[in-house]
This record gives sequence, C-alpha cells and structure tokens, in this order.
Amino acid sequence: MVPTIVEALDSDGSEDINHNPKQPRTVVESIVCIEFVDELAVARGSTSAPLLPKDPWARAAARVAADQVHKTVCSEYYKVSAEQNKYQ
Repeated sequence: MVPTIVEALDSDGSEDINHNPKQPRTVVESIVCIEFVDELAVARGSTSAPLLPKDPWARAAARVAADQVHKTVCSEYYKVSAEQNKYQ
C-alpha cells in the first residue's frame, strides 16, 4: 500500500547504463515519488508547475506536512487494513 512508481518495461534505460531494461525500476514512498515526478518533468523539459514549491522553506514545510499525514492517517489506515487481512 506504499505509493509506488514503476518504470514501463519497454523503457530502454538509456539514462542509466547499469540498468537492465527487462527489470523495471521502482520509486517508493509518497514524498520521494513527488520529488521524482518533479525532477523527471524538469529533465524532460516540462513547463508545467511543479508539485512542490520552488522555495526551499515552503518545500520543507510540504515535506513535514506529508510526513505528518503519513504518520497519522496512513499509519492508522495500515493498522485497520492489516487487522482486516488477519481475519480473511
């Protein structure tokens, strides 16, 4: 149930010479996925607004907020989900 980005299998992996294109690469965890998408968009020339603010202070505040949501909301969700799975 962790947010995950999985590379498409048809990617040629040209950005990483050590990458095996038959095995997809993954990025996990909410804030890491958000940062990855922002960086990937810039690297590919996107002119869209970034998901995170450009200001380092505001970006840090967004990371703190994401961490708080993870610890309070997601952790409780995982507990409930695990309990339900235990009885199935």
